Amino acid sequence: MYYKYINPTDENDMRFLVNNELFFSNPKKWETDKEYEFEFEKINYEKLYDDLLGIFINIYNDDKILYLKVVDNFNNLLPNDFTYLEQFDQLICNHIVMNIKSHKNEYLQGLKKKYYEKTGIFCLSNIKNSSALWDYKKDDRSNCICVGIDKDLLINFLKLQKNIVCKDVVYYDKGNIPKKNINNFSDENKKVLEFLEIAFSLPNKLINEKETRIVKVFPNGEENERIIILPNNLYKEVIFSEGMEKELIDSIKSICFNKGINNFDSQIL
Repeated sequence: MYYKYINPTDENDMRFLVNNELFFSNPKKWETDKEYEFEFEKINYEKLYDDLLGIFINIYNDDKILYLKVVDNFNNLLPNDFTYLEQFDQLICNHIVMNIKSHKNEYLQGLKKKYYEKTGIFCLSNIKNSSALWDYKKDDRSNCICVGIDKDLLINFLKLQKNIVCKDVVYYDKGNIPKKNINNFSDENKKVLEFLEIAFSLPNKLINEKETRIVKVFPNGEENERIIILPNNLYKEVIFSEGMEKELIDSIKSICFNKGINNFDSQIL
């Protein structure tokens, strides 16, 4: 079984149980908590230049109209003694590389934002009674439920979806923050897929959560497609936190009965 801890008084949280919504969050929300932390490896500017030049050549060969639209943005770089189109490509690529060198921090932050926008994460736990997750999700009235879903059924369902990977998290020691190789500039989709390894990395301080992550990649700009609807038969049980009010428990049970969930339990302290 996989387990999802949610606050039943939080409308967004409850969509997982009420509407069967699996929502892939932008990883930016976890950056401040060091739950999605990474560094970039050193930029190889020579390779960046060569890759950019190759991209311009490919655009020119494949789509002359697009090429002219692209280079039109760089007309101010055109020298008075301009003679060859190839020289113009070289001028543009050199300009881009020098601009990145001069604004390296801004470039890396923009690149990180781009990765965030192309990645969505949904978190689950392998633990039915995680004290850390109970405490994390409880509000000031001890409201929290843990929803158990069938692991095998979920994995088989996800196999039918596009650009989704489900894996257990790998935990790393302090000081060993994952590094992202950004020196493959010619293949945008490959960069995003390689980035998945970072999405499944967490610091050792969170190891007690025994987390599994479902990650969706948006290689072609489908960032708005962050919700998939799960089948009812995946939902198997609900565990209530200690001290939850009976009225709230009854309302949640009513939702569960309508979904065919009949297994209930209480938090083990």
